[in-house]
Amino acid sequence: MSNTIVERRSLEEPVEFRAKGKKLSASGYASVFGKRSQNLGGFVEQVDKSAFAKTVKEADVRALLNHDPSLLLGRTASGTLRIGTDERGLWYEVDLPDTSVGRDTAALIERGDITGSSFGFRMIEDEWGETDDGFPLRTLKQVALRDVSPVTYPAYTDSEVALRAVSESRSLDLHDLIAAFKEGDMQRALTTENGPSKNPKEDSELPSKGVSGPGIEAPKSEPEPEPEAEDAEAEVDIEVSETDDEGREEPTFIRHRFLHLI
Repeated sequence: MSNTIVERRSLEEPVEFRAKGKKLSASGYASVFGKRSQNLGGFVEQVDKSAFAKTVKEADVRALLNHDPSLLLGRTASGTLRIGTDERGLWYEVDLPDTSVGRDTAALIERGDITGSSFGFRMIEDEWGETDDGFPLRTLKQVALRDVSPVTYPAYTDSEVALRAVSESRSLDLHDLIAAFKEGDMQRALTTENGPSKNPKEDSELPSKGVSGPGIEAPKSEPEPEPEAEDAEAEVDIEVSETDDEGREEPTFIRHRFLHLI
């Protein structure tokens, strides 16, 4: 199930700076396929190779500094931003504008002050599983790209935003999900069909259906109520006799509709 929440994922990868005359550009990888993320709030995440296949062809993606829409660096629709995928991941190359933000970004990258990239997206399709250690693992199968960004803090991820996105996509209660994260019990929350219960202890103390033993009384089956009678219409053909002009009786049928009880 897709959602409307914009999520962001960062990657500590070198951002390259190039200068050809007055033309300045920056390039890097915003995502690497199959690389496990940090703990995003009780689960880890990886990006499937198919995640960007559709969106890189269709979306009008922006390049922003630190995901700030007021710090615009380029755009795919205008040709100043180019994005694509290869065997490694999602790459981008942006022609930095001759503006204060463009020149400042170029200087910061050239000095090595900006050392990572990030991408903003909406989830279209994801898949859940577990790591070898039994930790919840989310795999992004298809996303809608919103922007790519050189970022100041590439290792930072907002766990609450990630939890909100999971809550919406899996129809789980956000407050219960956050509570489960704080209690360190996200695995139960994510693998329970209806989300985390209010009191996990109460769930563990409930006897299983059909199980009896010392201290456990098997549940008694309640008799099913008899169905109530309902009014219904029925049609029947009633045979009657009529006498013709020569005195002979001929059977005829009269259709009657009446109410009866089923």
